[in-house]
Amino acid sequence: MGISKNQTTTTPRASSLADALFSGTQQRVLGLLFGQPERSFYATELINLAGSGSVQRELASLSQSGLVTVKQVGNQKHYQANPASPIYAELCGLVRKTVGLPEPAVIAQEIVEDLQAALEQFRLIAADI
Repeated sequence: MGISKNQTTTTPRASSLADALFSGTQQRVLGLLFGQPERSFYATELINLAGSGSVQRELASLSQSGLVTVKQVGNQKHYQANPASPIYAELCGLVRKTVGLPEPAVIAQEIVEDLQAALEQFRLIAADI
C-alpha cells in the first residue's frame, strides 16, 4: 500500500491587466489622477479616496517623475495629472482601459451615450419628415 500525498491544487486568482501592471494603491491613485486629469486633488482627499495604503509614497514618486504636478495651496498640496508629461495621453488611456473611470465619470459617460442615442433617433425622425 503506497503513501498517498495530499494533492491539492489551488486555482490562481484571476488577474486583471491592472493587477499585472500596478499595485492596488497605484491603481487607486492613478485611477483618480489620470481618470479625471482635469481635476486636482488635495493630498488628504486622495488619501481618503484611495485608502491609507502607501498613497503618500505613490504621490511622491509620481511627482518626482513628473507624471503629476504639485501645487501648494495654503497649507495643503494639490496633485494633478501633468499634461506636459511625455506619456500623459498614453497613461490616461491606459488608466481608462485598465483601472476604469471613477464613478462620476462613468455616470457622465452613460449620460453622454444616452444623449447621443437620442440625438440619432431625432435625426432619423427628422429625416422622415
